[in-house]
Amino acid sequence: MPRFVTIEELFNCLCREFRPANAPNERVTVQLELSGDGGGVYWVRIEDGNCSCGQGSAASNVDITLFASAQDWLRIVND
Repeated sequence: MPRFVTIEELFNCLCREFRPANAPNERVTVQLELSGDGGGVYWVRIEDGNCSCGQGSAASNVDITLFASAQDWLRIVND
């Protein structure tokens, strides 16, 4: 995946880069609560070989919630 400068860039690219073959039987919803500049609440859902994501609280059950600053999350995904 490319390097991201903002969380918005990351989420605009995330599902496009998803590889269904790497998670054929996975069902998970992850919510990210990112603080600081550029932060916000986002979610990612992998289900039935598909990836969807969005901003705001996930509409269905969340399996895990991750808390980090937006800058720390960008460092994690970019390294």
